[in-house]
Amino acid sequence: MNVELINTGNELLLGITVNTHLAYLGKRLFSLGLRISRQVTVPDSSAIRTTLEEAIPRCDLLFLTGGLGSTSDDLTRGIVAEFFNRPLLPNTEVHRKIENRFTRLGIPFRKNMLCQTMVPEGAEIFLNEYGTAPGFYLPANLQPRTPHVFVLPGPPRELKPMFEQQCLAILARLAANEKHIDQRIFSVAGIGETLIEEKIGLELSQDGRLEVGYCPRFNDVEFRLIGSPNVLEEVTPRVYQALGIHIVSQNGDSLEKVVVERLRKKKETLTTAESCTGGLLAHRITNIPGSSEVFSDGLITYSNQAKSKWLGISNTLIQSHGAVSEEIAREMAEKALSLSGTTHALSLTGIAGPAGGSPTKPVGTVFIGLASQQLPTEISGKLFLAERESFKQLATQTALDLLRRRLLST
Repeated sequence: MNVELINTGNELLLGITVNTHLAYLGKRLFSLGLRISRQVTVPDSSAIRTTLEEAIPRCDLLFLTGGLGSTSDDLTRGIVAEFFNRPLLPNTEVHRKIENRFTRLGIPFRKNMLCQTMVPEGAEIFLNEYGTAPGFYLPANLQPRTPHVFVLPGPPRELKPMFEQQCLAILARLAANEKHIDQRIFSVAGIGETLIEEKIGLELSQDGRLEVGYCPRFNDVEFRLIGSPNVLEEVTPRVYQALGIHIVSQNGDSLEKVVVERLRKKKETLTTAESCTGGLLAHRITNIPGSSEVFSDGLITYSNQAKSKWLGISNTLIQSHGAVSEEIAREMAEKALSLSGTTHALSLTGIAGPAGGSPTKPVGTVFIGLASQQLPTEISGKLFLAERESFKQLATQTALDLLRRRLLST
């Protein structure tokens, strides 16, 4: 089945609101054997109708999101109803639900809300449990040569539960005869997409049963294989043989999740001492459920004075080598390990920029320390040519991968 998605909203095109609909709907539809072939974002204008005219002849399933509210710029409901020759009729259940919601919130029901109680004739209504605007579904058999049409509210907090609780069952029925496909997303760290293609990607792309794709991220690559479950099972050992320790996970799990789960399995603990990353490493770790079992504490020793005060690093050492140096990264990791009593300690010190660099230590320089009980301290020096926020992501990604590799080898 050919599936298309139309997102409406001036705020999306102005960059005021990030459009997350495609990411969410793409994943959920893929689980049913459906894939979005085209996505278009249009303003709150007659462009909605123009885009409908273009999409209708091509698709079997069409999704529209946004433009179902009660203000003058919410045009989707009316345009869709007119396009499919479906008069808008008042729905008493929707009316009652909106009034009850407003009563609970202590807000009076206003006349301009009445438009949200109007739904196209013949549509299946999706009541909104987390807002006011209902969604609706127009079956393909209501009009010759038209697709199944799903119209959903724009706010993700309303769209997602409506999709899960009311749309999914309809879609599962429509997709019952679709060929079952699956995907493996290998998170690969430490090598780029070109080398991945050289090692295994080019070989697999010659297999007509597979779709091969790459998505570079912060110091890692998502290497994607799409095919039948049997084929994926068959080729996975070849991927591991080719990429080995570079594979972080095969199900898209983040590096921090893999590290936390590995620490839990080994019953080991971690502390952090961060300078240039300002606590981002600790933040990423503590975003993972269960991290409290393995993460002891974290220090943000951003200034030289903080490094001396909290970690006991001598001013003489800092003056001799500079705060951004292999020696300070080593001291930060080893002092943090000693103070916390954890199994491992990670440290980061660097120059995030845009200023502060020198000919010998340019902007983007970072030193990462990994100290562990009964093991030699490991220091990794890197240069990341990236803006400030990306630099911090790259630095923490490298630190996590340093720890992941140690956990695999011990």
